[in-house]
Amino acid sequence: MQIILFDNIDRLGMKGDVVNVANGYYRNFLGPRGLALDASQANLKRLEAKRRKLKTEAEKQKQEASVFGKRLAEATVRFVRKSPDGQKLFGSVHDHEIVQQLVEQGFNLEHRQLALKEPLKTVGAHTVKVRLIGNVEAHVTVVIEAERDAAAEAAQAAAEPKAQAAEQPAIEQPAAEGEAQA
Repeated sequence: MQIILFDNIDRLGMKGDVVNVANGYYRNFLGPRGLALDASQANLKRLEAKRRKLKTEAEKQKQEASVFGKRLAEATVRFVRKSPDGQKLFGSVHDHEIVQQLVEQGFNLEHRQLALKEPLKTVGAHTVKVRLIGNVEAHVTVVIEAERDAAAEAAQAAAEPKAQAAEQPAIEQPAAEGEAQA
């Protein structure tokens, strides 16, 4: 069945496109939600009248998305998580956590826009792809740092003075006069 899309739909098409879909997909999902209309002759004539307007609107949205993508590419998201060995995490960082921090930084995103196949489970810098409008994509840097355990820090702090003392040569103290004669 051929339909005319009234909204951008992931993996299907852009607003104003004429696409083929299964009858049930249109009848049960797209039609009732007002996302599409069947591609009859009368509807196609109306579409041609709106196509020029839709084209300029789509170009404007792509330009805005590319500017937004450039701003987004400069953003860095940082997480501090527990790590037993300094590399692998206890748990992971999920897409909704990344989006939450980006929203706090002033970016308006949804977790569906992140192309994160599985949660991040290692310490370090990761690049995550963000799908904006159409073919416009951006990449966000996600930095995951290992949390320093308080007990490990205390043990390291205690080991440092011992190591410094072992490096310094022992200085012999002259014996006091009373002790030397005894």
